[in-house]
Amino acid sequence: MSAPAKCPASIAHTHLRGTCPVTGTSNEFCAPQPGDVRSPCPALNTLANHGYLPRNGKRISPRAFAAALQAGYRLSLPLAWFLSLGAFILLLQFSPLSLSDLARHEYIEHDASLVHGNTPLEDEYAPCPADPALIESLMQDGVDGKLGAAEVAKARFRRENESPPLDGTHAEIARGEMAIALRVFAADGKDAGIPVPWLRTWLADETFPAGWAPARTVGLIEVIKESGKIRSAMQALQAAQAARETAVAAQQVARVEKEEKEETEGASESGSEVGEEGDSLFSLAPGEDETPETSEEEGSELGDKK
Repeated sequence: MSAPAKCPASIAHTHLRGTCPVTGTSNEFCAPQPGDVRSPCPALNTLANHGYLPRNGKRISPRAFAAALQAGYRLSLPLAWFLSLGAFILLLQFSPLSLSDLARHEYIEHDASLVHGNTPLEDEYAPCPADPALIESLMQDGVDGKLGAAEVAKARFRRENESPPLDGTHAEIARGEMAIALRVFAADGKDAGIPVPWLRTWLADETFPAGWAPARTVGLIEVIKESGKIRSAMQALQAAQAARETAVAAQQVARVEKEEKEETEGASESGSEVGEEGDSLFSLAPGEDETPETSEEEGSELGDKK
């Protein structure tokens, strides 16, 4: 799927139907217009910007979600419905929803996002626009111009270290989000990773990358396996960090023990020196129990005087 020409930003118009009134087509890119709503999820925002979901982002049914995921990303029927029904269940909402509903903090949306800032404690809804600095930080993790499971794990590990802890459900969601992206944008199903320019376009502009087309169907099982790769890589990073922290702690303990030993030895040597000085000082005078020695001549002189 080639990148379509963007809708002229100077032409304000409404998106009440799937067809953009300016481009005149159903799946050309058109940026959100005043009154349109979007979510923190670039994958769903892209589908709305291309008309696979309602362009205004409102009143979307589970069936519409599943159909859009199949048409836009070629997800398998089971995977598309798993994601669609899962979203409604986690949101505790069983009527058509708007994309903005997905911003409710800690329902589906979570802290430690790769491209969104953490939600302030007092806020009910998370920020929907992506953070350019976080996007660029993620791009810097690329190796040879691509991001694979190992690079995603590195980014997830970094974000989770600098964010409030995630519970098990949201940690799984966080890994799954990128696992889907890795499979959708994988060339011919290979594990070569996502080209950095593709990922930047998708995350920052919320449009399909130039030169990409969904060439194959992505299934639930392969996404689960990809998520497992990310998890294993993160566990390896966690183990390495724990080993480094243990080594640092051991070095600190050894240093403290060495300092204490040196202080003890220094105090012992100081006490010994004081004892030797005392002996040399008082040894000049006779002890209380000692009788001064006199020579025979001194003794006879004393006797004559008597």
